[in-house]
Amino acid sequence: ASGSQTDVGNSANVVDNGYVIKDANGNDKTANFTNVTTADGTLTVNPKAVTVTTGSASKVYDGTALTNATVGIAGLVDGQSVTLVATGSQTRVGSSNNTYSIAWDNATAANYKVIENLGKLTVRAGGGPNPTPPTTPDPTPGPGGPEEIIPEDGVVESITISERETPLSGGTTAAWALLNLLLTILTGIIMIALLIGYFTGRKREEEDRRTNRDRYRNQYEDESKLKRKGFLRLLSFIPLIVAVIVFILTEDMRNPMVFVDRWTIWMAVIAAVQVILALFCKKSYEEDEDNKEYWNLEKA
Repeated sequence: ASGSQTDVGNSANVVDNGYVIKDANGNDKTANFTNVTTADGTLTVNPKAVTVTTGSASKVYDGTALTNATVGIAGLVDGQSVTLVATGSQTRVGSSNNTYSIAWDNATAANYKVIENLGKLTVRAGGGPNPTPPTTPDPTPGPGGPEEIIPEDGVVESITISERETPLSGGTTAAWALLNLLLTILTGIIMIALLIGYFTGRKREEEDRRTNRDRYRNQYEDESKLKRKGFLRLLSFIPLIVAVIVFILTEDMRNPMVFVDRWTIWMAVIAAVQVILALFCKKSYEEDEDNKEYWNLEKA
């Protein structure tokens, strides 16, 4: 037979014309057979399993990317090599795989089945326990024995990341402020209260018209007052909308919570504007009540 297969795939194992038929003792019996039919076989090469392993690392959030350059491979055929580079990176609080890139130097990618054993890159929020130094990967040997690629200097260095102090509320570390949320809610509550007061007052004005027609002869003037009151209360929508937009753009509630931050003063100003609007509406309401009381005394 003259068949041959080296790379992954299959091919025919052809029977040559000069074949020889031997018995169990190795004696040539070809001459005894005159009507011989040949059938070609099939040669099949399957992919070889190799394992790529990357290192793990963890630290407390400090605004910089967490990486670990440790990476290795096991199971390559003797004499063949690849180039591996760890590409994983984690900056925000959370966890992700330590990914890698691979260049097949004198090896053929199709001849191998890659099994991944990826490390984890974990960034914790401030105030957690001390980080665990990353461990050097222990590749799982594949068929054919282990073959590990280590850094050029021949030494796998441990990465030790020091614990940072818990960030203060006025710092630049990512956090969201509880007081900003409370001020936004307060702005919304004031707006709702003003609208409820407006519609309640409007209903009361309608009832007073039906029972005290003499007082409401100048209906145009009364309608003008109601519109002015309604306009003041509609203005309360503006501080609420601004407060919500500022909160959404400046606060991320997935981050650690603090009480105040550098945006709190702006949220307080917005809430103060809403309070001033409420005071104007209250003053207008009190003036109307005084007018009603005066009219009732005159009528009496």
